[in-house]
Amino acid sequence: MRPTLNKVEPLNGYKLKLLYNNGECKVYDCTDFVDEPVFKSLKNMAIFNTAKKIRIDSGVEFINGIDICPDDLYYGSKSL
Repeated sequence: MRPTLNKVEPLNGYKLKLLYNNGECKVYDCTDFVDEPVFKSLKNMAIFNTAKKIRIDSGVEFINGIDICPDDLYYGSKSL
């Protein structure tokens, strides 16, 4: 079972620092998809920096409504 996301912190270079309830700290790299049409607005760092944790056991959402699911975040990120 995947741990629950407790906190998200936007980093430079379109990366997200993820802190989980089991103490894990991971980094999710968004550079691979920010050029895709649906995510293109995230290239604007003012929007990217609005990343926040949404509901318990959920993913990350940005101010413009774009979100990343919790499984993609956890299994697609690298441990620090």
